Amino acid sequence: MESKDELRLYSLSEAAKFLGISRMTLSNLIDCGKIDFINSPTGKRKQFTEKILRNYLENQKNRLPELTRRMEDVKVSNSGISEFDLNKIFDKIRYEVLDAKK
Repeated sequence: MESKDELRLYSLSEAAKFLGISRMTLSNLIDCGKIDFINSPTGKRKQFTEKILRNYLENQKNRLPELTRRMEDVKVSNSGISEFDLNKIFDKIRYEVLDAKK
Protein backbone atom coordinates (compact mmCIF):
# COMPACT_ATOMS: atom_id res chain seq x y z
CA MET A 1 0.00 0.00 0.00
CA GLU A 2 1.29 3.47 -0.88
CA SER A 3 2.15 5.92 1.88
CA LYS A 4 0.49 9.29 2.34
CA ASP A 5 3.53 11.05 0.80
CA GLU A 6 3.38 8.84 -2.29
CA LEU A 7 -0.28 9.77 -2.82
CA ARG A 8 0.25 13.52 -2.40
CA LEU A 9 -0.44 15.48 -5.57
CA TYR A 10 1.90 18.31 -6.53
CA SER A 11 0.72 21.36 -8.46
CA LEU A 12 2.65 22.61 -11.48
CA SER A 13 4.49 25.17 -9.32
CA GLU A 14 5.27 22.65 -6.59
CA ALA A 15 6.47 20.08 -9.12
CA ALA A 16 8.71 22.63 -10.84
CA LYS A 17 10.24 23.56 -7.50
CA PHE A 18 10.69 19.86 -6.61
CA LEU A 19 12.51 19.31 -9.92
CA GLY A 20 14.54 22.52 -9.69
CA ILE A 21 13.21 23.91 -12.96
CA SER A 22 10.95 26.79 -13.92
CA ARG A 23 7.21 26.41 -14.43
CA MET A 24 7.74 27.25 -18.11
CA THR A 25 10.27 24.45 -18.51
CA LEU A 26 7.92 22.00 -16.82
CA SER A 27 5.08 23.13 -19.09
CA ASN A 28 7.33 22.55 -22.10
CA LEU A 29 8.16 19.05 -20.85
CA ILE A 30 4.44 18.31 -20.53
CA ASP A 31 3.72 19.67 -24.02
CA CYS A 32 6.50 17.51 -25.47
CA GLY A 33 5.30 14.41 -23.62
CA LYS A 34 8.55 14.08 -21.68
CA ILE A 35 7.01 13.88 -18.22
CA ASP A 36 3.88 12.11 -17.04
CA PHE A 37 1.12 13.90 -15.17
CA ILE A 38 -2.36 13.38 -13.80
CA ASN A 39 -5.26 15.57 -14.83
CA SER A 40 -7.26 17.09 -11.98
CA PRO A 41 -10.87 15.92 -11.71
CA THR A 42 -11.96 19.01 -13.67
CA GLY A 43 -9.28 18.39 -16.29
CA LYS A 44 -8.05 21.98 -16.01
CA ARG A 45 -4.89 21.38 -13.98
CA LYS A 46 -1.90 19.11 -14.32
CA GLN A 47 -0.83 17.33 -11.16
CA PHE A 48 2.10 15.11 -10.27
CA THR A 49 2.77 12.40 -7.72
CA GLU A 50 6.13 12.18 -6.03
CA LYS A 51 6.67 8.89 -7.86
CA ILE A 52 6.24 10.62 -11.24
CA LEU A 53 8.69 13.35 -10.25
CA ARG A 54 11.26 10.93 -8.86
CA ASN A 55 11.02 8.72 -11.95
CA TYR A 56 11.67 11.75 -14.13
CA LEU A 57 14.71 12.70 -12.04
CA GLU A 58 16.03 9.14 -12.11
CA ASN A 59 15.81 9.12 -15.91
CA GLN A 60 17.87 12.31 -16.03
CA LYS A 61 20.76 11.19 -13.81
CA ASN A 62 22.95 10.00 -16.67
CA ARG A 63 22.77 13.42 -18.29
CA LEU A 64 23.84 15.41 -15.22
CA PRO A 65 27.63 15.48 -15.85
CA GLU A 66 27.08 17.17 -19.22
CA LEU A 67 24.56 19.57 -17.68
CA THR A 68 26.98 20.51 -14.89
CA ARG A 69 29.84 21.07 -17.32
CA ARG A 70 27.78 23.29 -19.61
CA MET A 71 26.41 25.34 -16.72
CA GLU A 72 29.91 25.90 -15.32
CA ASP A 73 31.05 27.04 -18.78
CA VAL A 74 28.20 29.57 -18.85
CA LYS A 75 29.00 30.86 -15.34
CA VAL A 76 32.65 31.41 -16.21
CA SER A 77 32.05 33.04 -19.57
CA ASN A 78 29.12 35.23 -18.40
CA SER A 79 30.23 36.43 -14.99
CA GLY A 80 28.67 39.87 -15.55
CA ILE A 81 25.21 38.62 -16.60
CA SER A 82 22.12 39.20 -14.42
CA GLU A 83 20.81 36.34 -12.30
CA PHE A 84 17.50 36.44 -14.20
CA ASP A 85 19.22 36.05 -17.57
CA LEU A 86 21.54 33.39 -16.20
CA ASN A 87 18.53 31.38 -15.01
CA LYS A 88 16.95 31.65 -18.46
CA ILE A 89 20.18 30.33 -19.99
CA PHE A 90 20.27 27.49 -17.42
CA ASP A 91 16.67 26.55 -18.23
CA LYS A 92 17.61 26.36 -21.91
CA ILE A 93 20.64 24.18 -21.15
CA ARG A 94 18.55 21.93 -18.89
CA TYR A 95 16.06 21.45 -21.67
CA GLU A 96 18.76 20.75 -24.27
CA VAL A 97 20.73 18.33 -22.11
CA LEU A 98 18.08 16.65 -20.03
CA ASP A 99 15.12 16.51 -22.38
CA ALA A 100 16.11 16.77 -26.01
CA LYS A 101 18.01 13.47 -25.92
CA LYS A 102 15.16 11.34 -24.64
